Amino acid sequence: MRAQPSVWARSWIAAALASLLTSPLAWADAYNGFFFFGAGVFAYEYDPLTGGPDPTPDTLLAVGDGLAVVGFIYSFSDCHLGPIDVTAREYTMVIDRFRVIARHEWMGFTAHDGDGSGRVRVFEDVPGAGSHGEYGTFPPNATAPSSFGDEDGFGALLLEGRLRLPQAVFNSANQSWALTGEVDWQNGLLLALLPEKVRRFTTFSGSGFASEYVPVPPGYLHWASLEFRLAEESCSATDTRASTWGRLKVLYR
Repeated sequence: MRAQPSVWARSWIAAALASLLTSPLAWADAYNGFFFFGAGVFAYEYDPLTGGPDPTPDTLLAVGDGLAVVGFIYSFSDCHLGPIDVTAREYTMVIDRFRVIARHEWMGFTAHDGDGSGRVRVFEDVPGAGSHGEYGTFPPNATAPSSFGDEDGFGALLLEGRLRLPQAVFNSANQSWALTGEVDWQNGLLLALLPEKVRRFTTFSGSGFASEYVPVPPGYLHWASLEFRLAEESCSATDTRASTWGRLKVLYR
């Protein structure tokens, strides 16, 4: 008999099922709290020990594999960080060091638990001064993740945080996926603007699926719309700027 996932894993899979049957943004909307920032991203597998290619290309996120996420931030709220014009400069995000320590299979879903060593980084780049974020193909490659970070010396690290309880859930039936967890913000130029509670209690969640509107570059897994949210009482008001499918299509460069 196949081993059944834990109750904790089942709860996440059930939530993922409800989310992935609707829209990619519905997952984030299930969370209480103020919108912090959102990004359109692509994920890929890699070797977390060497930083090289996926050591198990025939298995989706085997135990020991690493999951990385790179993409563009398409909107910020004004809560805590103040107005940020995403059209004036390029804002990118990198999630790495997500190392799979357990897999749970149930009813066509596979949940992958991270070991807690993962991190998320947010960068600002001045157009024309630094390298534009380029996905390329079959990452890690010459441009990903390097062009989404500050490896060229021009990018500014705005925020860096450690991932808590990260989990990626894949639905083999419709090739959709979800990513969830929490963040402890620990570094970056904007860290001083965040109250202590926000630094320790930011949730992230997102989901995506195969779509003709967002072609996936060769070698990547899936596209996703990823949102970060603050504790509900952390802001008295927030200003969010909605995105559209058209804007998300532009993220594929």
